Amino acid sequence: MIRALLITLLFLACVVGTYFWIKSPASQPQTSSLPVGQEVPSASVLPSSAAVQNPPPVLSAPENTAAVFSELTDTETARKELRETYAKARELFNKEQFAEALVLLRQIEPKDKSVLSAIGYIHYHRRSMDEAIAAFEEALQHKTANEYNVRKYLVELYLHKGERTRAKEHLERALAIRQDEQLKALAAWMAREDSAHAGYVDEKGDRFRVTFDGHAVGHASRLVLGILDDAYRTIGREMNYYPTKTFTVIIYTQRDFRDVTRMPEWAGGAYGIRDGIIRIPVRGAEGQEQLLRRVLFHEYTHALIHTICATPPLWLNEGLAEYLSGGWSSRTTQKIPLTALHDNGSFARLGDVRLVHFAYWESYSAVAYLVERYGMDRIMQLLKNMGSGGDMNRAFTEALSISYDELVNTWEPEWKKNRR
Repeated sequence: MIRALLITLLFLACVVGTYFWIKSPASQPQTSSLPVGQEVPSASVLPSSAAVQNPPPVLSAPENTAAVFSELTDTETARKELRETYAKARELFNKEQFAEALVLLRQIEPKDKSVLSAIGYIHYHRRSMDEAIAAFEEALQHKTANEYNVRKYLVELYLHKGERTRAKEHLERALAIRQDEQLKALAAWMAREDSAHAGYVDEKGDRFRVTFDGHAVGHASRLVLGILDDAYRTIGREMNYYPTKTFTVIIYTQRDFRDVTRMPEWAGGAYGIRDGIIRIPVRGAEGQEQLLRRVLFHEYTHALIHTICATPPLWLNEGLAEYLSGGWSSRTTQKIPLTALHDNGSFARLGDVRLVHFAYWESYSAVAYLVERYGMDRIMQLLKNMGSGGDMNRAFTEALSISYDELVNTWEPEWKKNRR
């Protein structure tokens, strides 16, 4: 009875953070953390962050990257003498030899400026944002035939850089070309956020910029900045990585947080993978510093990972965030094949709340095993390998001397054996 009561109290006290990756802007929020009142496995503590579908809408995912690249290098519109080169570039791109494809396209750029859209897309695909913006903007100057797609990518890129005005300009121009539902959803989200942010003020630290309603939640800004600075130092030491970019954090009133993000009331925070912003409601900053600390450490880990690799396996992303935000008091055995937790969508797709719970617990266990066996330096090398594009098995083999396929089948038996 006492144990059950303690578990219930821990459950009700937890401030749940949410990390979101949108697959469809029209989809309704789907929660994947444990709602109040839900029965949970015994001796469990809730994860500090769960993946849900929420704004800002993603404009380009999931997409067939080979098909997109093929469209951007359409041989029907290319000059005849360059069609063979375009075909070779597509072949290299489809083999995930992005650097080689980029070199080839750069060689023909002086003769055919239409190739700039494809060059921008390779940089976009590799998350080299400044290079992608430069190539896309130059493509527009040369009146690219792919203006709509180029502007759509620029909207996303400028949002992530925090250049909202430029993002709006391209959004309006893209909508003038095509009344796309994704673009309209994004425009609606931006309008809601602009309305909520009227009168907000900024407070800037060394690595973080906090935006908030000074009258309603100003008391929380220094606490949030202090925790984030500590996260920057603590996680930086652990991973030997200190990003130079400035991260933005928005502190909302509870009402504004719900209106802007359309998240449920129990959500305690969010990291937007497409605009790079951490969002938290004021409830997450009042009288619960330890819980807020866990949420912010978790969300900052996501932000940090995203500066290295845009699309790590979901279990690795969430497992690292759990590991670096405090971890769990115990480990779990494998309940779900890691391959089922790979997709960069949401654990919500698992449906059953127990499976969602175990997905977080198992992700933490798998990452803890990797850190213990290989060390954080090699985990960082793995992220860098994946961030540069290319085959997943090759990224794992080069960093850990074991392929991805081998890892997902052997980590649990190895973990068990080492604990005998």
